Amino acid sequence: MKNQEVIQTASKLDVKETKQLNFEAMKLLVIIVPAGYGNVFINFNKTTGVALQILDRGSGTVPIDLLEILGLDDNKKDIVFAVATATALNKILPFIEQRFIIAKKEKGIAFTIPLRALIGLTNYKYLTNSPKTLGGKVYE
Repeated sequence: MKNQEVIQTASKLDVKETKQLNFEAMKLLVIIVPAGYGNVFINFNKTTGVALQILDRGSGTVPIDLLEILGLDDNKKDIVFAVATATALNKILPFIEQRFIIAKKEKGIAFTIPLRALIGLTNYKYLTNSPKTLGGKVYE
């Protein structure tokens, strides 16, 4: 019986919290840059409040022989995946554009994919760095 009461109480609190939250659109941001430059973008994204980022290593699909003919040394890439709100993206995208224009070796591509659905208020709050509250008390 105690477990059911706790679940019901938590559900009631989630409903109250849902009414208080202003849900903001979220997108998956993908940045592909030469190996070693992904951390530049991850560090900047942290300053905008992005809670979830993944840095993956990848390599291009062009054969090495062709790369040598074209004079390209390396096909290794850093791929940054980040879940960001529209507010954060308004700061991140201009930064990416600036870096691609200024830096000669950091040329790459960046794009976003809209996230249409997310299951659970707790997941949304984690991804948007919303304060964790329970019964009106804020927990960090």
